[in-house]
Amino acid sequence: MKRKAMNDRRCKSRRVGTEIYRAAYGDADYRVAVAMGNLASVYSAQKRCAECEHILREVVERLTKVLGTLNINSGISQRTPDSSA
Repeated sequence: MKRKAMNDRRCKSRRVGTEIYRAAYGDADYRVAVAMGNLASVYSAQKRCAECEHILREVVERLTKVLGTLNINSGISQRTPDSSA
């Protein structure tokens, strides 16, 4: 029970953090995508795969849009586990 409560607090903290970044930097800033990625990592740890995947797809889209396709962070976010290094 304590672990679930801790995970719920961590998840809420990441969601609030994402909203703070949106308010501070605007929705189009790459830091919002980074914060969203952090939230997705919490969902992943909680085995909430559908929510994690949805957010990560949005993160890739945002990073590509904001930083461009040639930026290393955009490239890393688009790499799949089975793609060659």
